[in-house]
Amino acid sequence: MSLLFTMTSVGVAMGLTALTGAAAVVEAFSLHHCGDKEIDPIETRFADGMLLRQALEAHGFEVQEVGDSLVVVTPVGSLEFALRAETGSYWVRAYDLVDERDLAAALGGVSETYLQGVQRSNYVTLMERVAARDDVSVVSEEILEDDTIVVTIEV
Repeated sequence: MSLLFTMTSVGVAMGLTALTGAAAVVEAFSLHHCGDKEIDPIETRFADGMLLRQALEAHGFEVQEVGDSLVVVTPVGSLEFALRAETGSYWVRAYDLVDERDLAAALGGVSETYLQGVQRSNYVTLMERVAARDDVSVVSEEILEDDTIVVTIEV
């Protein structure tokens, strides 16, 4: 018997995660902007603090750990990412915001980089688990044009 594992490309995942990740902050700010410089925390799909930190740092943000939170200060406002145990995901609170367009530009690519990290991490974990077992083997691996990874495993 063969099992087929498909690790969706970042492009597809980005389309499926509207209002999550960095886009959540921008959308929430534009919806709640009434002259206030702070908005209520918004749930994201960021669940791995290490990958989130790496994604933020890859885009030039200096990330500070404050308690259990990751804090990023940008020229257009500050973001606090806090892990909520009850949901298993990070919630983001934006404050001292100037303009949602500037925030969108500042956060451009963070969600994509995070999702690439998730895909890479899942691939490495899958391949390590397969390599550690004698009763399964990789039959084929293919990377599609949209960067989706397809792995077929013989069981």
